[in-house]
Amino acid sequence: MRVLSLLALFTLTCGGGRSDVPARVPALALTTSSPAPPPMAPVAAPTRPLPAVPAPAPPLPPPPDALSEALAHESVLRSGFAKRFPKHGVAYQVLSPVYERPERDAEVLGYMRRGQRFRASALSAGSGCHRGWFTLPGGGFVCRGEGFALGDEPQSFEPAPAPATALDTLPYRYAKTHRRDVLQFWRPPTPAEQQQALALAVQIREEADAETERSEAVATTPAPQPPTSGTDEPAEGEEPLEPPDPDALDERFPDYVRMVMQPGFYVSLDGQQPDPEETRAVAGSPMARTVRGAFVDSAALEAVTAPAAPGVVLDARHSLPMAFSYRGEARRLLRHAGSGALERTQPLPRMASTALAGPRIEHEGRPYYMSRDGSFVSANMLRVARSSRRPPLVPRGARWIHVDLLEQVLVAYEGDTPVFATLISSGKEGHETPQGLFRIHTKHVSTTMDGLAGTDEVYSIEDVPWTMYFHGSFALHAAFWHDRFGRTRSHGCVNLAPDDARWLFRWTTPELPPGLHGVRALEQNPGTFVYVVGAET
Repeated sequence: MRVLSLLALFTLTCGGGRSDVPARVPALALTTSSPAPPPMAPVAAPTRPLPAVPAPAPPLPPPPDALSEALAHESVLRSGFAKRFPKHGVAYQVLSPVYERPERDAEVLGYMRRGQRFRASALSAGSGCHRGWFTLPGGGFVCRGEGFALGDEPQSFEPAPAPATALDTLPYRYAKTHRRDVLQFWRPPTPAEQQQALALAVQIREEADAETERSEAVATTPAPQPPTSGTDEPAEGEEPLEPPDPDALDERFPDYVRMVMQPGFYVSLDGQQPDPEETRAVAGSPMARTVRGAFVDSAALEAVTAPAAPGVVLDARHSLPMAFSYRGEARRLLRHAGSGALERTQPLPRMASTALAGPRIEHEGRPYYMSRDGSFVSANMLRVARSSRRPPLVPRGARWIHVDLLEQVLVAYEGDTPVFATLISSGKEGHETPQGLFRIHTKHVSTTMDGLAGTDEVYSIEDVPWTMYFHGSFALHAAFWHDRFGRTRSHGCVNLAPDDARWLFRWTTPELPPGLHGVRALEQNPGTFVYVVGAET
């Protein structure tokens, strides 16, 4: 599409794609006011024939129309594609599996998200799918009926969510709750249902708070010493105290309630929102629909915007060592051309970067780094990304990522060449990011993360974008809910600004096939190396 847009622009710049000059110029009719000349005497016929008058030259063809040629070429390609993949498909489950081979016991190489449309071709071979296997243009096989509908015409279902976009900073629109006990419903409730469910949510939370307080009071009160029985089991008839499990929805809720959200929970919103007046007529308040198909009172939500990205694509002008201002505006000094004295100049903005030209120096008792532009920047406000040696187990020329937990920076390499650097937020105390050499094993355009049963804080974030798992449940991923990159903050994952995470997502492997929402690393599509190093390494 971008090529066609450029061709259209080029054609307009050159005066248009079609010529307005007619193919044949008509003869001009000559007129005069002089009297007609007298008739001439007849001329005798020549003794030999006159030479033949040459036929007029054929008209010149119109100049080539670049846009029309491009459209015709695209039409040819599309017609060939349509012949190879004549079937239309749509995924109707949240996770619709795509297999490596047309066999039920084959590896699942990835999945499509509900609402994703695609083209496919039917197979005559395969096993384990009684409604037939279909092959995808980008590789992989799907089973009709197992999360997919396929046919000769475009497939659809309602409500079909808008698919994620890989072209924007965030794949969806996001919002967060700003009050307690916000309910998600599987359908728009009536006003009476909404009030009844909300009252029940408040009651259950108050009961849970009271139980938590009682448990904490019992835990801090010395218990009387029972008679020695040689066992730590509770006395007969006494039930051990267990904290409530907020991860489980109380069974007293009706089946149209999906979950209860607290302040700071995040939801991803469907791009095709329902008519607010229609939902108001049902629920009494306008409802927003989430990507997962649930409904939330829109008055309880605040829109979220992505924070600025500090990442830098490295080249000859922007190379390591690279410093990032992470705590605020960093003091900068510039040497006066006449006196040579260092004077304060415009500070380095927060999240801005500068290439360094030398080691750290002291000036008036404060540490500074010399920037390549000749200024000196306060070292106390900077995080520094430096070149690192490729780990021995990473093959020569392979792509790998170096995560420096001490400096809270990340550098991406192609072999021994650094190509990208940025700030991160790794795991805070008690949730430290694991160290070692790993490989990305799965990638997701987005995936939900929550800690509903945690002891320190409860959180829920739908559709965390650009997620790259490298060790169990530890991942590199975008964080749109904060901008404190350069400091530890997460529950163990490596947080990145969304634009930086998106850059890495597109650069790393396993490569995500077209149309898929998530992909697994397999032998023929392995994952990028991730080398996490801490202060003691």
